[in-house]
Amino acid sequence: MGWEELMNELADVFTTNGIVGYRIGKVIEHEKAYSSFVEKTYKGHSILSHSFQEFYMDSLELAGAVWQEKNRRVTPPTYTETWLWHLGNFRCLRAVDILFHNGYPMDGFARLRHLKESALYLAALLTGLTTYNQVTGIEGVLHATQPPTREDVDQIRKNRMSEERRLLGLMIRKDSGLTEDQLFELGRWEGFFHQEVHGGNLTQVLEHGPAIRGEDTTSVAPKPREKACAMFINRFCEIGWMLHRTLPILQLSYRQFDEEWRKKWHLLDQNFLTMEQSLADMGKNIGSVFIEFMNVKFAFTPDHNFDTYVKQPEDSQQSHGEASHA
Repeated sequence: MGWEELMNELADVFTTNGIVGYRIGKVIEHEKAYSSFVEKTYKGHSILSHSFQEFYMDSLELAGAVWQEKNRRVTPPTYTETWLWHLGNFRCLRAVDILFHNGYPMDGFARLRHLKESALYLAALLTGLTTYNQVTGIEGVLHATQPPTREDVDQIRKNRMSEERRLLGLMIRKDSGLTEDQLFELGRWEGFFHQEVHGGNLTQVLEHGPAIRGEDTTSVAPKPREKACAMFINRFCEIGWMLHRTLPILQLSYRQFDEEWRKKWHLLDQNFLTMEQSLADMGKNIGSVFIEFMNVKFAFTPDHNFDTYVKQPEDSQQSHGEASHA
């Protein structure tokens, strides 16, 4: 049986009322209802989230206009790659938001782990702790004159993993200079992401737990769970704040964004701070610790820019336009 015949047979078996997978429509209706529930129940989060996403998009478009101009070749090496890195983060953030609004907060939560580490590496870049070539693993390996060999690809992977471990240690773990109490709280905070990515443990506890304990029923379609939503919202705001603080890296010293952008940046920053302070006011230790962490490790403002603060690779010509952060 050929491929087309197989597909036709499959369509015949799973077609109802002229639609393949017709019964999935019931799940889709629940997803739409979940989205309405989120907008009504967590209005403050929706306002902050959507405002930040619009600002992120505007920042990318402002920066993108620079390297799309005819003189883009005179932009600093790895500026384009860093712009593309942030673009990838924005798309990931959109995917996370879509998952949440359609009833899958813990699936979105799992994707936040990537954004957490990406923001940490961007902050390390803006602090001068690393270079683009180092954090991507291509330092001393990737060459413009020849394609990478299998050995090169393996070495790049090893270099990247080694550099990522070093930077995580300097930014948020044992070599960061943070206090023992701060490291403890931030270690628990990172552990939440690890638990969900490896085994979906938070999903089992926060979403399926009520059904397991007989406190509620479950269904194939998503159902709102207050604790799962709260966990997602708190971590989303924290990761969003981290990404927000790194957006000045998209500026160039001779092409700073305008005053309106700066005002919006400060307004959003104040809102992220207020959200985290509300956790502290509720007696949640992570709230005060995270604010301290941001003030030490993400102390960036609209006065920062790419070419003044970001170290360039030793062989800057080698790095220009060769790779993007994966």
